[in-house]
This record gives sequence, structure tokens and C-alpha cells, in this order.
Amino acid sequence: MSESQIRTTARRVPQSGAAHRTRTRRFVSAMLAACCGMAVFIPATAAAYEDTASTRSPSTAAIVPYRWPATLQAKTVDTAMSLDANGKAWAWGRVGAGGDAGAALGGTATDTILNGANGYPRQVPIPGDPALSMIAADRRTAVAATADTGQVWAWGAGSYLHPDSKSQYTYRGYDPKAVMKADGTPLDGITLLAASERNAAIAVDTEGSIWRWGNPVQGGVDGYVPQASPLPAGEKGRPMSVMGGYYMVGTVLDNGNVYVWGRTTAGSHGGNHRNELPGNQSVNSSTDATLVNGLQAWNRENSPDSYVVQVGFGGFDWGYGVALLSDGRVLSWGQNQLVTGHPDPTTPAIVADNVAVLAPNFYGVAYLREPDDPDAVGYELWGYGPSNYSLGNGSVPVKIDDNVTSVQPGMGFNLWMRVDAAGGLQGVYGRGYNPQGAVGLNAAGTGPQGGETTVREIRFPGKTPSDLSFLGS
Repeated sequence: MSESQIRTTARRVPQSGAAHRTRTRRFVSAMLAACCGMAVFIPATAAAYEDTASTRSPSTAAIVPYRWPATLQAKTVDTAMSLDANGKAWAWGRVGAGGDAGAALGGTATDTILNGANGYPRQVPIPGDPALSMIAADRRTAVAATADTGQVWAWGAGSYLHPDSKSQYTYRGYDPKAVMKADGTPLDGITLLAASERNAAIAVDTEGSIWRWGNPVQGGVDGYVPQASPLPAGEKGRPMSVMGGYYMVGTVLDNGNVYVWGRTTAGSHGGNHRNELPGNQSVNSSTDATLVNGLQAWNRENSPDSYVVQVGFGGFDWGYGVALLSDGRVLSWGQNQLVTGHPDPTTPAIVADNVAVLAPNFYGVAYLREPDDPDAVGYELWGYGPSNYSLGNGSVPVKIDDNVTSVQPGMGFNLWMRVDAAGGLQGVYGRGYNPQGAVGLNAAGTGPQGGETTVREIRFPGKTPSDLSFLGS
């Protein structure tokens, strides 16, 4: 296939205030549709550009037909993942059964990108080869929903998300297997999916029902298998987005209310994990949903023109939280300016505007902002947080790149796709933690690209940028 056949077709982002508000309403309307009975996959880049890959016939797939991004929920440590133009999952980096193999596909701990075919992007062998619509992942295990029925599958290196794993310390590779409810029926009809950093997942089905599974002290449920998780009596809102923290999962409702399950503090890593919620609100429940009090000022009743539509959590030494508001502004809070992007971290504050895509990782926040130049193609890529594991400078938000159409986080790295002025694929780029090649190899192909604070193009031995066509949705 020629390079021209695998290029995306970019359209310029509207810049007027009216156009921005219209697009924001489309974004919120799409999320509402997904939570109100329509099985809709919402691509992170839908507002940025149009891609002919979604309409081409299966027989004309690109050489390496990745679709970018697979998810905005991945928290993998040493592994990167994506979906191809036909909804097939691919993984690279550490793909064996080592301790932080977030997409282990069996094999041994030495199966990484550094030993050739075992590590170079491998297709995830899901039985029946179904097309997928979304993937989420904790640090070691991935969960995905099929595009047709929303059935959930899991694979990984040992966590409570996989049906065969009941320990976060069983470092073997679990092949893909269907996730089953307690009554033995498949978990299906799923339209929203997310995972905590450790051992819990949350999903929403076409009826608006919330399901959780995994370790009960980390956002999951007793018994580990998916169970329905009702909201408090009297709550009228319906789930619009879902998210995971360190030991916590949660949902944002269409009225802007935010609920979480799990706990906000943990003794892991020397007790250094810190509270992610505004005002250091304490949560410790595996059964009841807890309303996040510190975000009530930004629900739809109290702030109808600018209310919460998406939330992310992260941080070890300095817990943090971030919320995307319906008018495109970003609200940030946390324990330290390093991870909040403003000098009064414990007080929620606006740190960005005109934001279309919010992509928090465990150490900081990346986001795509509409450029001020009306003739620009794509988005500006911005970030805040520490410079090694996120896209920040440890102080305030900084611009990283231009002409970006999509971004995807891992636990301590970020990957994004850039196009040229004509909208053709220019390359896939990344920055951050990369010991196993999730952010690509060096020029010789003998080891991972170094320099955690350096932006580099993602390349693999013998592959050209057009071979790595991370085609946006």
C-alpha cells in the first residue's frame, strides 16, 4: 500500500467562540448518547480530524494498521497498546510475564521489544478475533470491549481483573479470556470502561448500569468478579464518563456529580501515596459510592455553563486530580505544584482553556488545546507535571508540540501523533519512562530510546514512519 493510502485527512479546527461552544456541546452530547442506551465508541480525536481508515474495506488495511489512541485510560508501566483500523489490539514494549508487563500475552519475563519478534508490536490473540472499540488497563492487565456487543475480555501479567488471576503478584502471562459476572454470564453491553492503577476496573453498560470488579480494597468488589454498583438512592444522574485512580475507580454523571469507590490513601511504596480528592476528602468503601464533595461547585446545577464531564487522578508522593469542564476549561488540584500546574495546589483552579482532549497519566496531565491560529491543523499538545514521567516542567503548563491529532498516556509516558500542514501523517512521537521500549528503540535497535525528558519519534528497526501509521479514529 502506498503512503498516500494510509494518510489521514485533517480538517482545520474552528476557532470562533461559537464554534468552540458548538463542538463542546457535540462532545457532551456524544457522551450522553453513550450513557443513555446507544453503544457508541467516542474517539478522542473525533473533533480534530476525519480519517478515511474507518470507512475503507477490510482488504485495504495499512501495513501496520494501528488506530490511535486505543484509550485514554491506559496505566501500563512498560507496555504500549493500540487498536488497528479494524479494531484489533496490538501491544509492544514488555509483552512477556514480567512484573510490569501491562499487556502480557504469555511467554516469559524476557519477552520484550528488545528481543525482536516477541517484543515488536504483536496482535492480541482474542478468541474469535472480534473487533474492539476500547481498551483500558491497570499497570499489568488490559481489559477491552468488543465493538459489536460490548463484551469484555481481559489479558495481562497478573492482577484481579483477569478471571484466572486472584493475586496482583502472580507474574505469569494470562491469555485473553472473557470476563464473566457472578452468575456465569458474560459482562457485555459495555460502552464505558476504565481501570485503576492497581487491580480494579469499572464499566457502564447500555442501560446505564455501573459494574465493578477486582480487588475490593482498591476499587473492586468482594469476590473479584463484576457486580452491579448502584448509585445512592435519589441520584438522578446517569454515567457519562469513568475513571481510575491509584486505589480507586469512579464515574462522572451527566449532571456533573462525581462518585468514587475504593480508598484515597494507601500504604504502598512506603506510605507515600497521597490523597487525590479535593480538600483531602477521605474515602474507604468497596460497597458504597461516595460523592466527591469538593467538585460540587462545578456540577451542572451550580455551574450550568461550565460543569465536570471527565475526571482523572494520579500521583505517588503528590496525589493530584484534574477535571475537564463542559466549556473546555481544565480544573486542577493536588498536593504539590509539581503535579497541579498552579502555585496554590490544594485549591482547585483553572489551568487551561479551549481543551478538547484530556489525557492524564499517573504523574501528570497531557491535553490537546485548540490553537489560537485559525489556519492551524490539528491541536497544540500541552502538559504539566514532572519533566521525566509527564509532559510538564514541574511548575506550570507548557506547550510541547503543534499539529497533533491525538495523544495517549501510559503510567509514566505519553505518545502522540503529528501531521504535516497538509494533514498527512508526519510521525508518532513520545516522551517519558521507557526501559522496555514502549516509547521505541534506539537507532541501532539494540535498546530503548533514552532520555526521559526528550521528545523522540517512535521507530523500530527496519520500519519507516509510514509502517507505523497510528491511524486516528
